[in-house]
Amino acid sequence: MLLTGLNMFKPVHIDDTVYIRMAEQIARRPCDPYGYTLLWYQYPNRGMDILAPPVLPYWLASVVVWAPDQPAVWKLWMFPFCWLLVWAVDRLFRRFAPGLEAPLVIMTVLSPAVLPGINLMLDMPALALGLTGLVLFLDAARSRSVGRAALAGLVIGLAMQTKYTGFVSLTAVVVYAVVYRRFLLGGLTMSMATGLFVGWEAWVAGQYGVSHFLHNVRMYERAGVWSEKWHLAGPLLSNLGGVGPVVAAFGAAVLARRRWLALPAAAAALLLYLAVMFAPDDWLMITRPGAAGGIHLENLLFGGCGMALVGIVLVTAVRLLGGRWRRPDLFLVAWWLLEVAGYFALTPFPAVRRVLGLVVVSTLLAGRWAIVRRHLWRGWPVHTLAILNVALGGMVALVDWQEAMVQRRAAERSEAIIRARDPHATIWYVGHWGFQFYADRAGMRPVVPWYPASPATADLPPPTLLRRGDWLVHPDPRIHKQEIELPADRLAFLPLLVFGDRLPLRTVICYYGGSVPVQPQRGPRLRVGIAQVTADFWAQSKGP
Repeated sequence: MLLTGLNMFKPVHIDDTVYIRMAEQIARRPCDPYGYTLLWYQYPNRGMDILAPPVLPYWLASVVVWAPDQPAVWKLWMFPFCWLLVWAVDRLFRRFAPGLEAPLVIMTVLSPAVLPGINLMLDMPALALGLTGLVLFLDAARSRSVGRAALAGLVIGLAMQTKYTGFVSLTAVVVYAVVYRRFLLGGLTMSMATGLFVGWEAWVAGQYGVSHFLHNVRMYERAGVWSEKWHLAGPLLSNLGGVGPVVAAFGAAVLARRRWLALPAAAAALLLYLAVMFAPDDWLMITRPGAAGGIHLENLLFGGCGMALVGIVLVTAVRLLGGRWRRPDLFLVAWWLLEVAGYFALTPFPAVRRVLGLVVVSTLLAGRWAIVRRHLWRGWPVHTLAILNVALGGMVALVDWQEAMVQRRAAERSEAIIRARDPHATIWYVGHWGFQFYADRAGMRPVVPWYPASPATADLPPPTLLRRGDWLVHPDPRIHKQEIELPADRLAFLPLLVFGDRLPLRTVICYYGGSVPVQPQRGPRLRVGIAQVTADFWAQSKGP
């Protein structure tokens, strides 16, 4: 309940707007989930062009019907996913690290990797369903239960249709079935999962002429996001190190077989964040003499921590196997490698959410090795580390809550200022994410940049003609938005709205689409421009 409650009153944020829009579409027309349009990138997009598997939107649609325009209620509706996540993580630690499950579960589910990014997004539900399906299959393999194996397949199929990273859970089931020689049960689970996945995609293809999965794979191929996967290696390390410094501290102390090492290792983890928060401005970019550009301080620190964590995991894996090839250890090592492979195979761009599975399995591996020396780990060391990780998770969650709140305040304050001057004004805006949700709710209209009309675009919203007397709200580039020209001779600008606070970190957009979870915050958190149109003009995309 704690996970749900902490998320409940956070404003709509980042990709929440897409899944809310799809849920509203499903509530109106349950058999036409992708029959909507949304201005989510530079130009209007059809539902099929926005990557959104169906499970979470259908789940949200069931609450949108009876609680419209109630984001807090929608987030309360996420409770089953939060419960499944805690249950599945607890069962995994009870199986692979018995005796340490309580602190390690808390360390995992309230960590910087999980707590800040719950929102109304796909990642936590997909992780919860994938781990739940895996736990069900582990139970089925132990009890030789056909029913549980079938149920595991259905749950993993739902995970795959929540987010396509659910494929990693399916491959983990296959590996477990091979390691424990439960081929028939593994085949049943795999058949149920793939049958559900393929069945839905076939139905979508019948409705829209193409599978949603294949349609988006082709879109990403045309965009070239799969062509240079080696670029993802650095962000893998820095994101993993940014959300997993306490896991690295735990693993290092266990490997060293020294209880006292937990405290200095924990202090080092805390110093990473303190350095990012309070380093002098001239330290934030590390450069070499004569070199063009440089590396950001947070990338260097978190990347180093990520390298340490990966090294600790690999050493732990070698020691766990140690020539004995025990089945639980072999499965955990193989699962960790599958998570790495899944990261490179399924990641179009780096983000913290891409390493959620790796954080879970890395903690499992450290916990697995710790029980070998469990007499060293009864009492304060692991509890101290768990408390520290909860503190880091809470800190990052607070920063992200502020990032969401400032977008809500920006939209509402802009609308209030304009209405005070002109109660019947037509207000246009550029901007996406939570800002878009609250701007729409305030009665603003999204600007559609000009594009050539054709039969293929006949059902899309037309380009926007801004008329004399209209108003335009345009946040600064920290919010992803339509990039349009702002002709100075046709706009009368009001003073900028400036939103600031004393928090020294930011998560937008790095946590959701970058190489580190947090970056130093200097200056205002957000600036918003307001302008009145003094002469008619068509919205034009900004040139390169």
